[in-house]
Amino acid sequence: MYRVACSVCRDQAHERARAALLNVRSLTIDKLDDDGCKCGDRPLGMGECESRLICGAAMQQERAWMHNHFTTMLPEDKRRHEATVLQAEEALRQARSELEAAESTLAADQVAGYRARVVFAEGALEIARRPPKFVTNWCFSPNGCAQVLRLVEGWPHTEPENHTISDDLEAMYQRGNRTKSFDFLRLRRPHWIPLARFFHGDNSTRAWFRHDLIATNDTPVGSPASDDDCLRPSRGGNQGCPLATLLKVGPYHECLSEVQREKPTMNMVCQADDLTANDAGDRLYDNFDYKREKAEEWWHTSNLTKVK
Repeated sequence: MYRVACSVCRDQAHERARAALLNVRSLTIDKLDDDGCKCGDRPLGMGECESRLICGAAMQQERAWMHNHFTTMLPEDKRRHEATVLQAEEALRQARSELEAAESTLAADQVAGYRARVVFAEGALEIARRPPKFVTNWCFSPNGCAQVLRLVEGWPHTEPENHTISDDLEAMYQRGNRTKSFDFLRLRRPHWIPLARFFHGDNSTRAWFRHDLIATNDTPVGSPASDDDCLRPSRGGNQGCPLATLLKVGPYHECLSEVQREKPTMNMVCQADDLTANDAGDRLYDNFDYKREKAEEWWHTSNLTKVK
């Protein structure tokens, strides 16, 4: 089993092993509304037990990294913030140096402008040192729901005039853009690209229900499905695969981080695809509309029936 797992992680498994491991067992669980009544079905694609073991072991190794990555400032944003601080510090040093030179050579009434430049540079440095806001996602963290609750409950106490809105994505797993998922891995965790390519690199996965392959819509009713005309997932990931959550949450986090850079006043916190945002009055709703438009480019569609 160890050798099989190693070959899967290298995307070099034998074709027969690949065909066996790529099967997905389809099932649904009831979706309940706030009153406990069934309002729909939640489709799951459970991989073979060996596949879940391999992907689960891989993701177990990433737990610490996932917690840190999704709850702290992204490295490029941190570098940008540090560069801004260094630039402001250099501007203050330059202003103080010019003031010292002016005080030793100019009359007192001619030094006022240099003093004003120092005061301005000191204020600019104070502003530059303020840590920028950044989006966090707590789905990989211990007590993640409680952490989100504490953050959201704290907003009215620090900025009581602000408004808060919540958002949810439609079928995040099933409708995700696989290209964006691989872009995320290539940027953040390239060593897992072979494993992701093995399970999500093409549409080789076959969907089963009980003991039969699931037929496509083009297959005549009552006809048994075969390898040639069975349903093969080609978008998103399987909600039941341990690897799929990282492949779906990762690109969404990158998308929201882009929104955060464009809308620096907005507070955003997530639990997987459930977003809660906070900002001042009408600005929040304008920023939220911008977020929806940006997310559409990444194939993330808001479920407006759940927006509150």
